[in-house]
Amino acid sequence: MIEVLGHETRYIKGIGYGPKPPSRRNTLYDSSNQLQDELENTKEKLQESEAQVQELKTEVTVLKDEFAMQGANISKLNDFFARKRHGLIKEISTKEEISA
Repeated sequence: MIEVLGHETRYIKGIGYGPKPPSRRNTLYDSSNQLQDELENTKEKLQESEAQVQELKTEVTVLKDEFAMQGANISKLNDFFARKRHGLIKEISTKEEISA
């Protein structure tokens, strides 16, 4: 059966005859290729993550600017209503003085 499948047999100390273990050179080469592939994948993921971080930084900057504009608008509205309130109080005081 081994001859049909083309496996090479070799004596393994302490175990006996069996399939020939892979050569160390091939094992190291495969491990090196696998590590190289993992490194490339990790680099790609890092680049994608850095791009996402940059997009989020831009979005945060835009939101901060919008928030600052809203704060300025709220401040203007508060000033407007304060002036209106002051005008109404003044108007009511004048009417009370006239009627008194």
